[in-house]
Amino acid sequence: MRAGFFSRTITPPVGYEMPGGFQKRFATGIADDLRTNAVYIEAADAAVAIVSIDCVSFDDDVAATARALVREHTGLPASSVLIAATHTHTGGPTGDVLMSEKHPWYCTWVAEQAATAVICACQNATDATVGSGSATVEGIGHNRRWHIADGTVQTNPGRIPLEQRIRPAGPVDDELSVIGVWDLSGTPLGAVLNYTCHTTFMSGLSYSADYSGAIERHLGMPVVFLNGAMGDINQIDFSDPGDRGKYTGPDYTEQTGRKLAAAAEQVLRTVARTADVAAPVASRIDTTRLPVRRPEPDELEQAAALWEHAEGQLTTEQIYARELVLLDAMVAESGSMVPCELQSVRIGRMRLTAAPLQPFCELGLAIKAAVGRNTMVVSLANGCLGYLGPLLAYAEGGYELTLKRTSRLAPGSGERYVDAAIAALAQLEGR
Repeated sequence: MRAGFFSRTITPPVGYEMPGGFQKRFATGIADDLRTNAVYIEAADAAVAIVSIDCVSFDDDVAATARALVREHTGLPASSVLIAATHTHTGGPTGDVLMSEKHPWYCTWVAEQAATAVICACQNATDATVGSGSATVEGIGHNRRWHIADGTVQTNPGRIPLEQRIRPAGPVDDELSVIGVWDLSGTPLGAVLNYTCHTTFMSGLSYSADYSGAIERHLGMPVVFLNGAMGDINQIDFSDPGDRGKYTGPDYTEQTGRKLAAAAEQVLRTVARTADVAAPVASRIDTTRLPVRRPEPDELEQAAALWEHAEGQLTTEQIYARELVLLDAMVAESGSMVPCELQSVRIGRMRLTAAPLQPFCELGLAIKAAVGRNTMVVSLANGCLGYLGPLLAYAEGGYELTLKRTSRLAPGSGERYVDAAIAALAQLEGR
């Protein structure tokens, strides 16, 4: 077995847009560099590359560009290259999210740097051992959707009095899954980590890789960080009557990174390692089709009128009106069904299922329950189709599933995704 890691810095110039909020934000500084980290692993006649990009999301053309460059220089097919966004909300302009707009030059450059990381990881590959395992790390991720006393479900209900918040509207996933790689002398080469929580610890106007970057600093080795099914999970405990501000900022980010790094280190210390070239390394791509929603004619007419007369600082209602106008044009072009790539990867005992989605935690847990432990559910991989919830959540409402460009998939798509991911993993296993 052979493996290698490589990293490229992708911090854009100060002044570029930072997607991830309702209003436009422009970076005024750099807290820590954004990176794209890659690992290349080969065994026998199969190889895979896994890449993380410190950004909120990216479109499938970024993945296509990177994969084409990787194939040109290494021969690896697209099915063997998994590229995922860490979902940091303090990254550069790689996606059209609410009022922010992607920067074409920056998107192309990020794709090229991601490809370069894979190519160099492949060139740096050395004889290696690989091992995997998991740990439970509680108290970091919290479900941000809450049942409220008036019968509604609200996202981030911090402005609602504590006594009116009844309970979270969904579960959490505290599992930290780890793949470790060592050279034959036992020196760590790097790790692949999968954890489920929005990357929103830093906030502010300075570029930052957020808690995934803090993990790497405290673990002291290259880390390819893959976010889990975190569509409804962030770091704020809304049952806490204290100051919510303690859940954001550099100190809490470092505290979280230190905690996850310590758990990962414990896993890496205890897992069994193999250098067997016949150890299973495999990957495949399957495609399912998911239905999309479109504004009703009267809803679109009202939105168009509201957006047409919007001026100055936009209200939330005006922003959503703009979203409906843009979404209607998008659906008119793409049709009522969209393809969704499902990528399945196996490295030793660990399986990965990746999709261009931001699924709710419940959906990720359903996949794990069906296929067992040693499974990484990877969100925002190889593109972005937006939020995806279970059927009931669409009726409950909340920010995540309010109709917009980043939430256009129709009710029932979540269950289709889960079934398709389980079937694809079974195909990978040859069942």
